[in-house]
Amino acid sequence: MVQQTELYVWDVGDGAAIYVKTPNDKHVVIDCGASDDFSPADYIKSTLGVSTINGLVISHPHKDHINDILKIKEHWDKVNEIKLLMRNKEIGKELLIESNNDLKDDKYVKGYYELADSFNGGNPSKEYLDFGGLERKYFLNTNTDEKPDSSTINNLSVVTFIKFGADVVLYGGDMEEYGWKEILGKDGFKELLKKTTIYIASHHGHKSGYYADIFEYFQPKLTIIPGNKRDDDDDATGEYDEKTEGMSIDGKDEKVLTTYEDGHIHITLYDDGEPKVKLNDPPKT
Repeated sequence: MVQQTELYVWDVGDGAAIYVKTPNDKHVVIDCGASDDFSPADYIKSTLGVSTINGLVISHPHKDHINDILKIKEHWDKVNEIKLLMRNKEIGKELLIESNNDLKDDKYVKGYYELADSFNGGNPSKEYLDFGGLERKYFLNTNTDEKPDSSTINNLSVVTFIKFGADVVLYGGDMEEYGWKEILGKDGFKELLKKTTIYIASHHGHKSGYYADIFEYFQPKLTIIPGNKRDDDDDATGEYDEKTEGMSIDGKDEKVLTTYEDGHIHITLYDDGEPKVKLNDPPKT
C-alpha cells in the first residue's frame, strides 16, 4: 500500500507557515504566520479537526513567522496537546529585544516565549518521535554578533529538512548569506542538501536570502517562495528560476511557485513515486 505525506505551504501574505500531515496521522506545524484573512491554526483545528500538534517548529520568532501563535495557544495550549517544540534556544527574549527594541511589548513575542518557557526540555517518548517513515533533521547556528540586529535573528533560523520516499524538502526560515555560509559547514548538512528535491526559499524570496553557493550541491525540482511579491531590485525569483530543474504541474512545466500568485500550495509526497502539487488548494474563500 502506497504511503503518503501531505505538506501545505500556506498563503499568509508576507509571512510563512507550513503544515505537514505524516503517513501515520501525526501533525507538524513549521512556523505560524497568518494574514488578515487566513489563520492556518483556525483551519487546521476547525476544518481539518486536528486535536494534537505532534511537532511545532519555529524557525525564529520574528512576527511574520509567529503572528498565529495566539491561535496556536488558544487551540492547543493544554497539557499534551503540543508534543514537541523545536526552536533555536540561542534566540532568547533578551537577544530578540536587543536586536529590535520595538518587539519588547509585542503580544506575539510574549505569546511565543510563554509557550517556549512551558517546555521543560524533557526527552519525548518513541511514540512521539515516530512519524510513519517521515524523517526530520534540523540544523542551527550559534550567535556570534556583539551588536545583534534583525539579520542576526534571521541567521539563527532553524533549518528544517523533511525526507519521505525519494524526496527531501528544505526550508531555511529567513536564513541570509552569512547564515548559509556557517551552516554549510555543519556535519551532515551537505549530504542532505545533495538529496533535496523541493526548496522552500528562505527569507520570502528576498535577495538577502539567496545564496548561490548552496546550489553547488543540489538542483531542486521545485522552488517555492512564501510571501508577498518583492520589488524588482529585491526579488530573487529569477535567480531561483535559473537554479531549479522544473516539474510538471497541471500540464505545465513549473520551476518557481509563489504563494502570492499560486495561493496555498499543497504537495503530496509518496514513499514510491513522484510528488504531486496542487495550486490554490484549499481554494481561497
